[in-house]
Amino acid sequence: MRCASIIRMMNHFLTEEVFTNGVSKYLKEFEYQNAVQDDLWEHLNDEANTMQIVDLPATVKEVMDTWTLQTGYPVVNAMRDGQNVTVNQKRFLLDSTATEETPTYWYVPLNLVRSSNVAEFDSTNATVWLYPNASSVEFTLDQDDEWYIINAQQTGYYRVNYDEKNWEALNKTLSESHEVIHVINRAQILDDALNLARAGLLNYTIALSLTQYLGQEKSYIPWATTADNLSYLRRMLETSGKYEEYRAYILSLIKDVLARVGFEFPVLEDVPANGNYPDVTEVMYNELIWGTACQMGEPWCHGNATEQFRNWKGNYNQSAPDQALLNPNIKGLVYCEGVRSGTVEDWDFVYEHYNKTNYAAERTLLLAAMACTKESWLLNKYLYMLLDPVTNGIRSQDVSRAFAYIAANPIGRAEAFKFVKVNWDHLKESYGGGISALGRFISPFSNFNTQYELELLQTLKRENEGTLGSAARAMDQTIESVVINIEWMNKNFDAVVGWLEANNAGGRGISVL
Repeated sequence: MRCASIIRMMNHFLTEEVFTNGVSKYLKEFEYQNAVQDDLWEHLNDEANTMQIVDLPATVKEVMDTWTLQTGYPVVNAMRDGQNVTVNQKRFLLDSTATEETPTYWYVPLNLVRSSNVAEFDSTNATVWLYPNASSVEFTLDQDDEWYIINAQQTGYYRVNYDEKNWEALNKTLSESHEVIHVINRAQILDDALNLARAGLLNYTIALSLTQYLGQEKSYIPWATTADNLSYLRRMLETSGKYEEYRAYILSLIKDVLARVGFEFPVLEDVPANGNYPDVTEVMYNELIWGTACQMGEPWCHGNATEQFRNWKGNYNQSAPDQALLNPNIKGLVYCEGVRSGTVEDWDFVYEHYNKTNYAAERTLLLAAMACTKESWLLNKYLYMLLDPVTNGIRSQDVSRAFAYIAANPIGRAEAFKFVKVNWDHLKESYGGGISALGRFISPFSNFNTQYELELLQTLKRENEGTLGSAARAMDQTIESVVINIEWMNKNFDAVVGWLEANNAGGRGISVL
């Protein structure tokens, strides 16, 4: 993703014409030959000099070396004073406790969109550059500009942090007329704000307030980036006594979406005969909303999903297990809800289907569904089936994936850790030879967020110091993640819960099944 994002950024600051011509000449010259990245930079630089339609701050090599030979990426800080906006850069560090011994800087392409001229969203070329030093640059706004956005259509590979007044103005615009802002920049605003808050660079009150407009949002990208970011809050809160506050707030966001005319639970008949959807992002949007609704226990979603599960089970053809009976976009959701609210018979039925299906993608959905149960004894049974995968019909390549699904279930988290501790020698013997196989039984515990859980991991490491082998790196990384989670809990738990309590009234009246 990083490589693709950097290439996209380069395409925009060079312009499409320069980039396309330069790449074409590079590919033609090095056809059937070896090349290094400097060869590409040279051809792009030559094309930029030849066409003279873009003004670069340095050679393409000098610009791109700051992006390809350094780790990380910057956060651009913007501060407004009257009509002037001062911009500087700093390396973005998600870990709020981390520091840099030597500051890292980049050549950063900048552009600005003003509230008085939203047509600037279509102008993605760089108008100003930050240089790889501690200097800053300035933009000038019109007097009547209520807000401004840096990085039109998020073509630059960096985050942006604004002054508090601009965040408030953006929040007001999202609430009152969100479509004025380009859809990609709506996603950017949410993604930047929530990541900046997690990194300790922005107050969570500001970041979470920006999400309140989402009930009006009909586009997939802003919802997807928000769901991805809020999943961290969910993981931090789901084993606490305050998870209900998170659940109620998410339900308050999606209730307006579910209430829209024509927004129905997907069925098999919705799939086009030729398989080609007019707008695939609409399909992804529906899948995301319904998936979130069921995960939060929304009754309408639960009822639809369990009804489809019963119909699938009732019409199941033993001789043709892969017969199409469900909309493929919500299969995983239906399987999961069926198991979550079902009986041991339903769990066994899903397990039997796992052993009959001919499709690897279907098996993955079923592995995840079997971990959706609320019964701890069933999760424990599932865990111990993994010790003898051949006998139990579970493919060896699916074992670590199934384990991760079980550990991701709050009910199964403690059982999963106990399983690893008790069966370490067996796991070491079976999976210790691979480069990262054994580590896959450690990494799922990176969601731990209490001192007690940290001590459990440290004890496991200490007791098996000499036998960690390929899991040593995963163990260290997991412990590091848990330390960061504990720091986050200490700094942000009360503030986040307090904000949720004050803003989730719209979801309190929705019963949970």
